[in-house]
Amino acid sequence: MARPTKPRALDSFPHPCGRGYNRDVENLKVLILMFGNDGYVFFYRLLEMVYSQENCTLVLDERARMVLIDLIRVKPQRFDEMLAAALELHLFDPEGYQDGKVITSATIRDVASAAFKKRDQEQARYRRNSATETHPETP
Repeated sequence: MARPTKPRALDSFPHPCGRGYNRDVENLKVLILMFGNDGYVFFYRLLEMVYSQENCTLVLDERARMVLIDLIRVKPQRFDEMLAAALELHLFDPEGYQDGKVITSATIRDVASAAFKKRDQEQARYRRNSATETHPETP
């Protein structure tokens, strides 16, 4: 019987904090200049929700939008303005959003891919180590 696969979501993600670490750092600075702390909170709350979804892709339906508005504690109009700016700055893929309200980006896909690969390698190493360990017989 095949072992069920775990959902491809992440419990955590890297937080870019230095120049050259993440291609989106400069654009995030612009978003923060435009919206202050609201822009910062918007970006990272949205990332938290994206990375927790299957395949690290979020469909921003009305329910998800309302949850984010509540988490960020902004008015719906302000949320929509920040989303439009984030899409214009290419912090998220504008095409995916226009085609189906999908929130993702090249950076999100790269981070998720690296994390999934590392997790798969660690799980494989654990399975190999568990298979080679000898367990004494229980009397």
